[in-house]
Amino acid sequence: MDRKALGKTIGDVFQKTAKSRESNQGFLEVDIGLIRPPGNNPRKVFEDEELEELSESIKQHGILQPIVVIRQAGGYEIVSGERRYRASKIANVSTVPIVIREYTNDQDIAELRLIENIQRQDLGPVELAQAYQELLNEHDLTQEELGKRVGKSRTSITNSIRLLTLNKEVLLELISGTISTGHAKVLLGCPNAVEQKKLCKECVEKSLSIRDLEKLMKKSTTEQLNDHIDTSSKEKKSKKEIPPKIRELQDNLSRLFGTKVQVNEKNGKGAITLHFDTREAFQDLYKGLDKLMSNVKEEARSVEE
Repeated sequence: MDRKALGKTIGDVFQKTAKSRESNQGFLEVDIGLIRPPGNNPRKVFEDEELEELSESIKQHGILQPIVVIRQAGGYEIVSGERRYRASKIANVSTVPIVIREYTNDQDIAELRLIENIQRQDLGPVELAQAYQELLNEHDLTQEELGKRVGKSRTSITNSIRLLTLNKEVLLELISGTISTGHAKVLLGCPNAVEQKKLCKECVEKSLSIRDLEKLMKKSTTEQLNDHIDTSSKEKKSKKEIPPKIRELQDNLSRLFGTKVQVNEKNGKGAITLHFDTREAFQDLYKGLDKLMSNVKEEARSVEE
């Protein structure tokens, strides 16, 4: 894809917007039936309670901020203002104010939707991360290029997109608002998904603050590390305690039977254990022992003769 053909910065986007606004002299009042929702709005979640409250406000005061649209066949498509549009339909208004922006480039439209939502802080953290990821994938941009176009640092883009790597259940808690972005960033430091889910559950149940969650995670990580060190030490100690002659016997028997052999001996007493983990392995071991016993008997007869 030729990146030179694409918009370069937010300034390019808003320069086009200014020209469009001048040509339309502010805003128009149009039939709400001519407007359709956006095909790909970064914002996915609209709370029913918030829409009801906004619809009541629209009934009393009207729409204070025009809906931003682009021209489409037979009407207009929303660029930003879908929440106002939905609330207006609930309020049963017949007309709404709009500002028309002239865009034909899909990337410019996608970026403008994202910019509008960022500036109004209308997007949840997961919606924002998904919108960033879609722009990166669809328009072959680097994170640095995207950051320049939407007025964010590359680090901000990176940290946002990292949220999408959270465990699915943890991600749902973030979407619902049960945990904050700060909590989610702490949970990203978990060594695995199981630990992430466990700490998230405890965080929700105990209504932990971000600082409390950090302390809990540090404690959990330390305990796991200590358990690992203890286990390793015990294993090493156990191996060191096996006398050389017993270890040699175990190795010889393992090669003979083709399986793990454990010899336990103390003060002349003990046991020899042959390990197997499948029925087939047991049958092979049985046949090997049977053959060994047959050979021993044959040798005994030869000696007697």
